[in-house]
Amino acid sequence: MVSLVLPSATAFEARAGTTQDGRAFIVCTGNNRIYECCWGNYNNHMGQTGQRIGHYSAELDENCP
Repeated sequence: MVSLVLPSATAFEARAGTTQDGRAFIVCTGNNRIYECCWGNYNNHMGQTGQRIGHYSAELDENCP
């Protein structure tokens, strides 16, 4: 798990995970999952409209190689 900060100065934590069927994801505070297929998008594919994930991207790119 790694502690990071959003552009709004809000702290959040991120950790890597894998689903039972083998799909890799990053889970952030609030249980926002970012699957490989969602990377680079503003929303993931969870639920009808997806969860907003775009605000995590820059910090994850800079700190989680």
